[in-house]
Amino acid sequence: MAKGAQAKQEVFAKILDTFEGSFMQDDKILRIPCQENGETVEIKVTLTAAKDVLGAGTSSNRAVGPTAVEEFDWSDNGGAAGGKSSVEAAAAADLSETEKANIRKMMEALGL
Repeated sequence: MAKGAQAKQEVFAKILDTFEGSFMQDDKILRIPCQENGETVEIKVTLTAAKDVLGAGTSSNRAVGPTAVEEFDWSDNGGAAGGKSSVEAAAAADLSETEKANIRKMMEALGL
C-alpha cells in the first residue's frame, strides 16, 4: 500500500460524513456539491501524502512557524495593486517605507 493511503481514506471518510451529497469519483477524487448563486457547483478534492512531516508532535492545526505570507502586512497594498496597468504600476514604483519593510520581511523569509 502506498505511503499515506490509509490516512487519506480516513480523511476522505470524514469529509464524506461532513458534506451531505459528497461522493468519490474513481476512488481518488472527492466531489462536494454546493450551491452558489442559485446553481449547483461541485468542489473537487484530492489528497496527497506529504513527503516531509513538518507538524509532527504539534498540538495545533497550524503549520509550524509563521510563513512569509502570514508575516506580510497586506493592509498597505499600494504600488501595482488595484488593477493598474503595467505602465501605471511602473509609474507607481516609489515604494513607501511600509512596502519596503514588507519586501525585506519576504526576502528574509525566502532566504534572499
